Amino acid sequence: MALRLGDSVRFRPYCGFNMIRRLLNNWPYKLAALILAIMLWFYVNGQRNPRASRDFPITVLHVPDRYQLRDATSKVTLQLSGSAAALEDVRLSDISATVDAGSAHTGVNRGLPIIVSVVPEYRDRITIDSKSPGTAALTLEPLANVRRTVHLLFTHAAAPGYTYGPPVVKPVLANVIAPVSQITNIHDLVVDVDARIDESQASDAGPIDGRYQIVARDDAGRLVPGASVVPAEAHVIIPIIRVASVKSTPISPTIVGQPALPAIISGAVVDPPFVTLSGAADDLSKIGVVMTSPIDVSGAKSDLRRSTTLITPPGVTATTSKNVTVTVHIGLPNIQNGATALPAAPIKVNGKEH
Repeated sequence: MALRLGDSVRFRPYCGFNMIRRLLNNWPYKLAALILAIMLWFYVNGQRNPRASRDFPITVLHVPDRYQLRDATSKVTLQLSGSAAALEDVRLSDISATVDAGSAHTGVNRGLPIIVSVVPEYRDRITIDSKSPGTAALTLEPLANVRRTVHLLFTHAAAPGYTYGPPVVKPVLANVIAPVSQITNIHDLVVDVDARIDESQASDAGPIDGRYQIVARDDAGRLVPGASVVPAEAHVIIPIIRVASVKSTPISPTIVGQPALPAIISGAVVDPPFVTLSGAADDLSKIGVVMTSPIDVSGAKSDLRRSTTLITPPGVTATTSKNVTVTVHIGLPNIQNGATALPAAPIKVNGKEH
């Protein structure tokens, strides 16, 4: 039937509602199918072209002469895409990130381009999709130069019985290059001599002779950050001088002969009881006691008091008097009154120690 001008037309909503009913029919299953399809699409696309995020260190190039790099952006994060094998095999050394500081000025420099380069092996296998941050910042500080005297610092004391002689240091003066902010903190140029010569080596060793690093320290002894010394090393010669050591050693009397029977030697007292010896440390370490010259008690019936001299071992001398007084106590073997013997020093009687 043909429509004429002026006729009214009614549209039946059946078709639209029917379509909506069909779409909503079993809608949980249809939604799950849609989500699964999206997940499969991302999975397949990821297998064909996977992505990875990696951090790479930034190297600053062409720092101007007479400047020092004080601070800089240290790393850049790259979004990489490529085959799964390529992304798994790529190493930090295969991708470099650099910043050119050749045109940088004193102070803070911002917005410097980060240049990323890939080794030829991976240029066709890996794509750099993005980088963060996009630019780098760095701070340059001008350097200053001062001249200071070089001092020695001994890390270890000399071996016992030895001392260090006057050292020879070359050079006596050295230049220090440091940032302007640190130059006033430089107090000393120090050579830490860490050579160690123990007692067993000292007698045969020559002088300490070697090259040691020169470092700049502040007035508290701390290293000055950013300071470099020219020349970096000093030639040091230090003589090793043997000196006498001293030792306090007990004195033991040497007694010969036999008292009149039935008397016996009940003890002995030495005055003074100790002597101070001087000599090489290795000689003194072998000495435990110093003996007196022999004191003869043959036929004695009562206590004896004698002056005698000390017999010092070879290689050492007595710095105190070598003359001592020895009192030898003579008594009966059985004391009925319960008295005890007087304290006595270790003694040697007729060659045997008691």
